[in-house]
Amino acid sequence: MQNFVDYYSNFFARRLFRQARTNDATEQSSAETAEITLIPAQDQSTELLDYAIFFNEGCGYHSAAETQGQDAAYLRRWLTFYQPDTQRLPQHAHISRLETLKHELYQHHASLNSPLLAGLLLCLFIAALLSLKNLWLLLVPLALFGLIWSHTYPALSANAQHLQHTEQLLNEQRQLLAELKGQAKQMKSVETLHTLRANYTHCLENFLRGSIEEILPKLSPLDMSEQINAGTMQLYALESRGILQIPNIFQQHAEKLLSLDTLIHKTGQGWCAVQPYEELRGLTRLHYFYGIIRLEQGAIICSAFYDWVGNQLYDEQHDYCSYQNMTHIRHFETAFPTENQLADELPDAIYQLHFGEPVDVVALSVRSGEHYYCALPARQPTRKTTLSNLPDTLLCRHLRHDRSSLIADLNQHIEQQQSS
Repeated sequence: MQNFVDYYSNFFARRLFRQARTNDATEQSSAETAEITLIPAQDQSTELLDYAIFFNEGCGYHSAAETQGQDAAYLRRWLTFYQPDTQRLPQHAHISRLETLKHELYQHHASLNSPLLAGLLLCLFIAALLSLKNLWLLLVPLALFGLIWSHTYPALSANAQHLQHTEQLLNEQRQLLAELKGQAKQMKSVETLHTLRANYTHCLENFLRGSIEEILPKLSPLDMSEQINAGTMQLYALESRGILQIPNIFQQHAEKLLSLDTLIHKTGQGWCAVQPYEELRGLTRLHYFYGIIRLEQGAIICSAFYDWVGNQLYDEQHDYCSYQNMTHIRHFETAFPTENQLADELPDAIYQLHFGEPVDVVALSVRSGEHYYCALPARQPTRKTTLSNLPDTLLCRHLRHDRSSLIADLNQHIEQQQSS
């Protein structure tokens, strides 16, 4: 009987040693796992605008960093172009990972308990055998079980703490996800098409008036109105995607980003965002206005980029050119240069969306070799972007969005002036 007891005592001692080594390794692994489960600081924000989940097919997913410090009207216009996609929130991945970890910790807890229960049963069996010889020998299994417990308890305690911490993180992430989804539902309020067009109309009216006043400072508003009504002043407009103007089609200079650096650096790829309203379909957030104001002896060529979100004009330009200095205005189709800065800066899918197909170009050529041109998406119908019923918008009300009439009218005056 004594040999029998000694055998199982030695056997259990060896098993206990192996289990202790396993527990030590498990504790180290659990500690490493605990570190992995820490949620990145940027994924703990309670503000939906802090997450790069706002989508527009023209630029992909986008952050809302540029809305910081802006007013409610700016945010409404911004949300018109970029709608939140809550399925992209990182909390979904964190919750899935934490649920997996929680299941693994429960399994690990069970594996830690199994040798403890086995040891308890073995100690009870040994105690039953020893009690037949001497009651004092019962202290042996009690001491043995205490040894088992002392080696197992730290691992059990650490696992329980990790499990509690994981459940806490899991609940926090679930609560945060619900809160962020609630914010997304409240962000469905976007700017109306009428307000967007009214903002643009007022900006454009001021720009056109300023261009005319600088070229013709003595022309009064009454004279301007009379010339328009008499037909001696005609206003033509072409409108396009701003991004199509950035690669220099005529290679007049090196790659140009004009004075748009402020907008581009502030919005990243956001300036590629396409218009969400069907009435403006085919245009982008960065809008381009190309206008020709035909006069008796020449024309004012003006252009500007407009940000529909910021309600601001960029790179405003206007020049006067007499018909004698013009050679012709023509319309043709061309493809973009294969080597340009944007091809390297934009993801391939976005670049192909905007620049993958040929474009229509209307170009006014002058004797100096310069070209005043506007690149338009091929086969895109003309969009009327301005409103004609706003007060104090005389010039915008008389804008003609007719490419064929512009080319025919200007070429006719060029030929008349040059033949006289």
